[in-house]
Amino acid sequence: MARLTAKQKAERAAAAAAAARNSPPAGDAPGAPSTHEKKVVGEAGRTVVVVCKMPRGLYLQLHSYTKQDVRVMGGGIETRDVAIRDVDKLRLKPTVLPFGMMPNYSIEAGFSINPGIPSDFWRKWMEQNSKLQLVEEGLVRGFDDEASARAYCREFEKKETGLEPLKQEGDLRVEKTNNPNLSDVEIDSDQKKVA
Repeated sequence: MARLTAKQKAERAAAAAAAARNSPPAGDAPGAPSTHEKKVVGEAGRTVVVVCKMPRGLYLQLHSYTKQDVRVMGGGIETRDVAIRDVDKLRLKPTVLPFGMMPNYSIEAGFSINPGIPSDFWRKWMEQNSKLQLVEEGLVRGFDDEASARAYCREFEKKETGLEPLKQEGDLRVEKTNNPNLSDVEIDSDQKKVA
């Protein structure tokens, strides 16, 4: 086997690095959400603090529009603007963790605190998703400083996402029997314990 020159080694290393940047991490299915997040750096270096009340967190991803030929019903082709997702994405941390796990980030009044989000990325994401229901209801919100973010979390602690566990009492979604002969299981307090 022939030995490689220093120039050939450098070319191979550069090609391998380029391939690694363009391919998904090992084990990820194509199109599946990646567990590896890229670090998105802001243009001006400014960052914001984003609060999120979604139990499983949220991925923020930008998209851009491009012209594309699309087949239309009834035959024919029409040129339309089609949204294409950008590669960069950021993850807002969840508020619910598996039993026994401690978060390595701050959770305040049911909101996860996510500092260090680039301000230009956040501004573009808000422009593209301003009509999203969770944005309109205040479940995801950005702030310039952490003190304002924490104050917002405490103020809207009672805000519900609709993804909370079912409450047995007072919740309309809990089934109730219409038959007067049936009732919930009741414990008879007069019964003696059998050993």
